Amino acid sequence: MRQAVILIPLFMATLKLGALITQISGKLGGQVLGTSRNGSYIKTNAYSVNKGTQKQQLQQSKIGSVTTFWGNIPPSEKNNWETETANYPYVNRVGDLVEYTAYQLFLKLNTNLVLIDQPIITIAPVFVSVLAPILDFKTLTVAS
Repeated sequence: MRQAVILIPLFMATLKLGALITQISGKLGGQVLGTSRNGSYIKTNAYSVNKGTQKQQLQQSKIGSVTTFWGNIPPSEKNNWETETANYPYVNRVGDLVEYTAYQLFLKLNTNLVLIDQPIITIAPVFVSVLAPILDFKTLTVAS
């Protein structure tokens, strides 16, 4: 017997509010509006009927383990993650330079690690800037 699968796409937008509207949150139609530390957003309130394949469920479980792990980290280590957020700025969709929250940074750095079966890092890594190498092709030789 075939099982029907209904997938509703998840769309997300970031809003840049002006002088008249400074904050937005709630539901409007099938949309969810809100404001987070990284700005305001609007997204489709979506869900999936089918839980996916066994392999997808395994990967989702791994990602869930990272969020659960965050809840067990002592406050002192969470403060270290909070301190480190200033070293990981990014440009959001509306062009603003913003910082991750400590939780977001923890998830960002650990999610891919668990997906490739690597251990979760609990202590925030110290950011090290890497300079691009300068290549000088005047002395380049090709082996034959």
